This record gives sequence, C-alpha cells and structure tokens, in this order.
Amino acid sequence: MSEKQNTSSPNPKPSRIKPWLRGVLFVSLALNLAVAGAVGGAFVRFGGPDSDKRPPRQDEVAGTYTRALSSDDRRAIWRELRKQRDDLPSKADLRADFQEVLRLLRAEDFDRAALEDVLSRQRDFGISRAELGHELLLDRLQTFTAEERAAYADRVEDGVKRHRHKKPKPQGPKSQ
Repeated sequence: MSEKQNTSSPNPKPSRIKPWLRGVLFVSLALNLAVAGAVGGAFVRFGGPDSDKRPPRQDEVAGTYTRALSSDDRRAIWRELRKQRDDLPSKADLRADFQEVLRLLRAEDFDRAALEDVLSRQRDFGISRAELGHELLLDRLQTFTAEERAAYADRVEDGVKRHRHKKPKPQGPKSQ
C-alpha cells in the first residue's frame, strides 16, 4: 500500500477573523463591560442587597405587615377592601388610564398637563387604596387578642430580618 501524501504545508497559515465577526465580538465585549459597569456602579452607590443605602420599595414596608398575617386574616381584609371600593376606580378604569398614558407618550407633541392629570389620578388611587388598607389592617389587628398580637409581632419581626429579595412566607396559626 502506498502512503497518502500530505499536501498541506507543515506550518499552516492561521485563518484570519472576518471583519464583521471582529465587529460583533467588539460590540459584545463593549456591552458586557457596560453591564458590568452598571452593576458595579449600582453596588457602589446602593451597596449590596442588605444595604441601608438602597431606598425601600413599597412592598418592603406594607408587604411586611401583610405577609405576617394569616391567610384567613388576609382574605378577610381583602373581602372588606372589595366591599368598600365603591369610590375607587375599576380595573377597566385603570386599564383605560394606562392606555391614555401610552397614547400620550407616543404622541408627536408631548402634552405634559394631560399626562400629569392621568398620573395624578393613578397616584391618588394608590394613596386611597393604601389608606383603606391601612384602616382595614388596624381594624383587623384591633380584634386580635394580646397573644395573637404578640405572635403577629414575632412574624413581622421575622419578616424584617429576612433577606430583602426573598418573599417571606406567612407563618403561625390562623387567627380566630
């Protein structure tokens, strides 16, 4: 049998990267560095997830109290909230407001006053609902015995101590 001759050169010339691929790699590297810079900047500015530099979200305040309630207590407050929401806008009203915001944002001419009206209406709804929820929570807590309030306080304390990014699960017995 004859040996097959190797026609390739002993030192093959390395293939060159195509210019378009080099551009893609450069853009990818630039985007990765931009993301890393944004994350690093946020970490320096606000600290880590448990840092006190980071401004609290609304759910970190009200949600802590709500999650510490038993399922029965949350349901009772929710039922009462639905009963008393006659003066609050419906879901259809809220969807219409969001559609109006989108229309205003996409308009050729920016109508600041019209957008301010819609955003103010949405803010007022949020405030009204928060105030009603506040009152209903106080009404519910007023029905608790001293032992139930102490157990609730323990669950609130546990919720405050938990990692901010983890959603605490309600614990404890259901109130009567």
